[in-house]
Amino acid sequence: MPATSARRNQTQPRNAIRTQAISDFDDIITKAQEMVKASADAGSEQVDELRHGIERQLKLAKTQLSDLEDNVLDTARGADRYVHENPWPLIGAAAGIGVLVGVLVARK
Repeated sequence: MPATSARRNQTQPRNAIRTQAISDFDDIITKAQEMVKASADAGSEQVDELRHGIERQLKLAKTQLSDLEDNVLDTARGADRYVHENPWPLIGAAAGIGVLVGVLVARK
């Protein structure tokens, strides 16, 4: 069970990063909409302020997406390494699943 617990602990930060990235993109969209409205109604000072806010949010979102990408690549590398180091248990599991599916299909 420790391996499962470790996987859950790794998944939780990734989910938090993904959720935060989505939230940041929502903020960017909201600020962009505010900028469009402000550009029609207000002076250039408010537009500049909104633009700087959007730029900050974009930088933050790019950083978080980069972190998420790094986490996904690390996970993929770990899975690849595990498969190469332990091929026979995985082949056996795949064969067992294949036999099980074959038995279930043959019953119908």
